[in-house]
Amino acid sequence: MATPAYDLHVTIAEQIELSDLNYAEALRELARRAGGIVHDEGGVMLYAAPHPLPVLSNGVMRTDPAVPATEVLARAREFFARQQRGYSVLVGAHIDEDLRSAAIAAGLPQMGDMPGMVLD
Repeated sequence: MATPAYDLHVTIAEQIELSDLNYAEALRELARRAGGIVHDEGGVMLYAAPHPLPVLSNGVMRTDPAVPATEVLARAREFFARQQRGYSVLVGAHIDEDLRSAAIAAGLPQMGDMPGMVLD
């Protein structure tokens, strides 16, 4: 049986997309393993761990850039009001400038920029 050939060349755009997908999956898994919940529907992922810390443990990530930024924020407000806690809005520098602007306009404070990293 022949060994399949793999194209190991991955473009920068593909690396960014794979990194985003991996990050989203890691957040889902961490929330679930902690006993939390994940609501992932219609291009918006909301995750809430049992701890009320609004950074890392509770947040919203847009998984479809076609979803309007105002809708992402509205869905997050509704979801986390039911959870009775704060949350972080995850913004991809390469894809979510409208979401960043909407979050700033909504009065949400920017807590910093996390670098994306890829190991070749």
